Amino acid sequence: MARQNQKNSYLNHLSRNLLTSLILFETIETTLAKAKMLKPIAEKFLSTIALSNLITRRYAKKILFDEKAIKKCFELLSPKIAKSKRLVHIYRLRSRKGDGAQKAIITLSDELKTIKPDEKIKQTKSGEKDN
Repeated sequence: MARQNQKNSYLNHLSRNLLTSLILFETIETTLAKAKMLKPIAEKFLSTIALSNLITRRYAKKILFDEKAIKKCFELLSPKIAKSKRLVHIYRLRSRKGDGAQKAIITLSDELKTIKPDEKIKQTKSGEKDN
């Protein structure tokens, strides 16, 4: 792994932050090394969330940083997880211009997505001010 010389606490917080963002936004763009680091963590987390009992709620509260992400996990994602086999997908992108790092998009599988592409467009348009 490309991040062997980093401190454990940094990697722990980085992976928890990426996992929280992945659950909230369902698609994030990051470097390929971070995406490869996040994929097994996210799949393990999502498969344990599928049980949806008190123990898994406490586990989610320990891992995730945001209450909205915890709520989304148990209200929207946990009923859909049993139907899906592959939970997280990585798509490679172009290299970054400045340092040449390989970029990637990590996303939840289509069965788990709760935000439709049309809703994303409406959310961005509703945030704009009317003249």
